[in-house]
Amino acid sequence: MDIYKSKNQFIIDAVEAYCKMLNQDDLTVNATIERARREGYVTRKDLDEIKRDICSRVVKEVQQEVISMLGTALAAKQSVN
Repeated sequence: MDIYKSKNQFIIDAVEAYCKMLNQDDLTVNATIERARREGYVTRKDLDEIKRDICSRVVKEVQQEVISMLGTALAAKQSVN
């Protein structure tokens, strides 16, 4: 009674806490299986796909930067002439 106003409030809070933990914690076997499925393992194939994606993004950014620099250099050269 020092923490909760009534036994009913304590029970309600406890039920709500357990309901939240069902899918978030290892409280039940189903929650453990669901958590493992969500987190999963990263396979070599997944890593290769991530690597290819990063490489392609870097190449695109470098190409855009080079094109921008060339455009700036050409504009500066034409303004000098």
